[in-house]
Amino acid sequence: MTTVIPTNWPLVGMIPGTLLNIYRLHDHITEGLTESGGTGMLKGPCFASMDMLFTADPANVHHILSKNFSNYPKGDKYSKIFAIFGDGILNSDGKLWEINRKVIVSVFKHAGFQNLLETIIWNEVESKLLPILDLVCEHSTEVNLQDIFQRFTFDTICTLLFDNNPKSLSIDFPNIPSLKALTDAKEAILLRHVMPQCVWKLLRLLRVGKERKLSDAWKTLDAYIYKCLAQNQNDDNDIHYNGHQEGKFTFFTTLMREFEDQVDTSWDRPRFLRDTLLSLMSAGKDTASIALSWFFYVLAKNPSVEDKILEEIHTHLAVKVGERWNAEALNRMAYLHGALCESLRLFPPVPFNHKSPLQLDILPSGHKVDKTPKSLSLCIPWEE
Repeated sequence: MTTVIPTNWPLVGMIPGTLLNIYRLHDHITEGLTESGGTGMLKGPCFASMDMLFTADPANVHHILSKNFSNYPKGDKYSKIFAIFGDGILNSDGKLWEINRKVIVSVFKHAGFQNLLETIIWNEVESKLLPILDLVCEHSTEVNLQDIFQRFTFDTICTLLFDNNPKSLSIDFPNIPSLKALTDAKEAILLRHVMPQCVWKLLRLLRVGKERKLSDAWKTLDAYIYKCLAQNQNDDNDIHYNGHQEGKFTFFTTLMREFEDQVDTSWDRPRFLRDTLLSLMSAGKDTASIALSWFFYVLAKNPSVEDKILEEIHTHLAVKVGERWNAEALNRMAYLHGALCESLRLFPPVPFNHKSPLQLDILPSGHKVDKTPKSLSLCIPWEE
């Protein structure tokens, strides 16, 4: 019987087989988990401390993310792999993670946040997304729908965070350095997961391959973010000086206020803001665009579901074509909600969750996990 689980070679472990499938990593891991009963070990090189236990077992996931959460931080290995995100919420643990969470949640709960987000999304949809899709359909042009959605969500999140629209979504699909930088950074980070630390650090030192692209991407993103921060700070000072726009919600001003309330004055404010905004920028671009891409992929394969969603829209959204409706109306769209949830279950935008146990533990499946430097990855397998 043919196995999809990589051969555990002397010295190098299972890394060669994993690298051969790096272009289809999600499917490869899903196949391996299916064959191993939902939980299996990936053995790394004997010299690199890269052994990783993968699990998609619901009981294990609940144990790690809820019941015994305190024993499973992201860990030092994670922070090194994702070093570009600094001390942002995507990369922090413990008290620092709690501070990040409090600051971000406070901003998201602000009364003006939802209104601003809704306005920005509507403007992007009406002025750019729909006209481009109409033009594509009119000329029967083949396009990369994920690229369109990535540009849509990138422009949306940058406008929300920085009040700066990069205008990446246009019919000529322009090359936007900060957008490309995020893509280059993610590709290098993915490779770091299956490459010994000493190897990717050497490549970084030599400025070779994906590590060179990651280094360049880091500089590009820093330049963009700090430029936007400086502009927002100037605008904020002008508002206070001139006394205009009092009470108007802006993400930057609210984030600054929450930052001052949650941390002491010894913190590096520009660095904290940079790390927080980059984390939100990355999450806002990728998760939503991936979810949209897979959702429309699933709809294309299930026309009866599409018909039911359209029927529900016409039933509950009593608006004329071209008129806006508010987000609260979505609460009545039970079938659409169910279809989105099913799409997320089949194709989760964030299918991996990397954890490093602090103490030895035994999972509900009976598998034993050692404390760091061993690590563990929760996986939500993709389904076709």
